[in-house]
Amino acid sequence: MSNYAVMLLFSSRLSPRHELLLKSLKEWGWRISVIAWDRKGDTPIPTEYSGLIDHWQWVRVPAPTWSTKLIVKLPLYYYHVWRIISKLNKDKPALWFLTHFFQLPIALFLHGSKLYDAAEMYALVLSFYFGPLQRLVRPLLGLLEGLLVTRVNGILTVDSKGGWLEGFYRRWNPHVQVIWNVPSKLDDPEPYKIEALKNGYSEHRVVAFVGGQDKSITLFQANFYGFIVSKTNYNLLSKI
Repeated sequence: MSNYAVMLLFSSRLSPRHELLLKSLKEWGWRISVIAWDRKGDTPIPTEYSGLIDHWQWVRVPAPTWSTKLIVKLPLYYYHVWRIISKLNKDKPALWFLTHFFQLPIALFLHGSKLYDAAEMYALVLSFYFGPLQRLVRPLLGLLEGLLVTRVNGILTVDSKGGWLEGFYRRWNPHVQVIWNVPSKLDDPEPYKIEALKNGYSEHRVVAFVGGQDKSITLFQANFYGFIVSKTNYNLLSKI
């Protein structure tokens, strides 16, 4: 298989983390395609990714941003995605990125390596839409997600120390990479946690993803300035 990667987006834009991930692949010589969902039905292909994305393909299925009505649109979404994938398979992509819980069933029909980017606690979030039945539905959604992630080659997720996401995914798939959160000073963490981080990381190079929000600088300094590293020892890698 060639160095060809395909990312399936459940939205119409790359998140800052996805953009940085694809930039790294691009620097390593990968060819990149994106399959994104155009829920308006007439969104033009974004020009800001022209130097990064070799091929941008829309799935033009009008749908709400998010509500239970979105589920009704999934069969049509899957149909259009399958048509696009059938064409891309001729080029034998080596790597597929699935970026949403609802994309996991697609992994059953993909060739090559499949990476699931679990950006949310999907079983928990989706259960909220079932109202009084959410406590009954939540474990069933977790079971479904667990069974489906056995069909991917790796999982990328964000978790905090002592959190349950890493443990949940590792029960189903041993290939889990965690992007760790750290306690924020804004949340008044216990002093021993701050000292443990200082002792563990003060003499090491720390690479941290902050995000793309306007408040990123403030939060970064609140979390790290005078906490783990000095002000002169960090570089901001994400665009604000």
